[in-house]
Amino acid sequence: MAGNSWLGKTQWLIAAEQPPHFAYHAFWDLLMNWTGGPGKREDAGAMVEKYGTWNDYWEDKKPKLRNIITPMYATASFSSRLHTEGSLRGFQLSRSSEKWLRRIVTQEWHDIYRPENVDDMQRFFDKYMLDKDNGWEQTPRVRYSLLGYNRPSIVHISADQFPPARFRYDTLFLDAASGTLGYNKPSTESVVECKRICPLTTDARSPTPSRRRVRRATQYIGPNGRLRASPRAIPYKSLEDLGSDEYNKLMGPAYVYHPHTATQPLRRDQIVELDISLWPGSIIFDPGESMRLEFAGQGQILQDFDGVNEHLHDNTALSTGYSCP
Repeated sequence: MAGNSWLGKTQWLIAAEQPPHFAYHAFWDLLMNWTGGPGKREDAGAMVEKYGTWNDYWEDKKPKLRNIITPMYATASFSSRLHTEGSLRGFQLSRSSEKWLRRIVTQEWHDIYRPENVDDMQRFFDKYMLDKDNGWEQTPRVRYSLLGYNRPSIVHISADQFPPARFRYDTLFLDAASGTLGYNKPSTESVVECKRICPLTTDARSPTPSRRRVRRATQYIGPNGRLRASPRAIPYKSLEDLGSDEYNKLMGPAYVYHPHTATQPLRRDQIVELDISLWPGSIIFDPGESMRLEFAGQGQILQDFDGVNEHLHDNTALSTGYSCP
């Protein structure tokens, strides 16, 4: 089986059941959690209203990734804010001993139809479907890429694992007083309030040149994460055959799992600590360029289609951030 998006996540649901006729699979950018759509499937919107927190109903939509043992050809892009997290998490948590990952720097549909990529996947199919001795097993297990903004991207860097062995975690501390990130903890407690500021002289939603410029500037905003404060709880995470320590070693210290099984609404003026994972990315920074961390009380991404961003926003309070020594 092969395909991207919902065709990819369907493969995971099938592979997790380990049917005897399912021999291999290849997916291009997909989600990990399955929800139904209109027609003769569940009405996902109505079910969200009925079950607003994670329960057995939603758990049944999620593939059991640790049950996946078949050979795997996986890709993950930077462009899809919908698929990147699911692709990488599934690749890491599956128990397939023969699996390959390729990070791509273009939009997934562009990548999947390029002749060289079709040929690459064909070699994978020929190996496991026709038992051809084509040297596929010599293909690097991970081919990652670095996204360039002011220079060409670097593609298909070979590695034996994901993240690559040369990957290093750094801890940065936010200083709200100076608005900076640094390697040292701030010496005093500081507060910053998030306000809506729009310096445009025209309506950002009107069909004017200003809107088009804003869209181009924010087409890819870099790794981002999102979390409502009320489902902030973090459990002792383990899987059936993977203890908490093994799970954390596999996923890394920067990954945070929120079960969303219950809510803890904030009281007025209550200060809580939030752990929010940033979705993985790989970006080339040239000398003189910098990294910016943004906080907001709502989604900051301008959608490509009208109506997509018109979801419920019932957060009317002013967002306040605190940094502490």
